[in-house]
Formats: sequence, C-alpha cells, structure tokens
Amino acid sequence: MNITNSYVRAIRGPILLITLGLLMLVDHAGSFSFWRTWPVLLVVLGVMTLLERVFSRPTTYPPAGGDFR
Repeated sequence: MNITNSYVRAIRGPILLITLGLLMLVDHAGSFSFWRTWPVLLVVLGVMTLLERVFSRPTTYPPAGGDFR
C-alpha cells in the first residue's frame, strides 16, 4: 500500500461525516429534505473507493514460466 492510498483510506470516514453533516444542515435550512439528498452519501463513498483503487499499486504476479521457489 502506498502513501497516497493510505491517505485516501484515512480521510474516508471524516469526508463521509462532513458530507452527512452538510446534508443535515441543508435539511435543517429547509432547502431540501434529507430523504431526497441521502444518495449523495453513496456518491461520495463511490468516489472515495474509486480514488483508493486508482492510487493503489497493481498486484504483482510471478513471471510466466518463471521459477516458483
């Protein structure tokens, strides 16, 4: 795991909590109901997962026909 990937994992929780707080604030302000905006949490989670996969190292496999000792 590289450093960028670990940063993305480390900020996933706080980003989701901040998003949840902003959605609650929008609900409290009366602009939109929380029940209409909760899919934003799924979008944020998806973006964070995508970033984690983009910054992860590719898995290494043994060379084809190589020595497996």
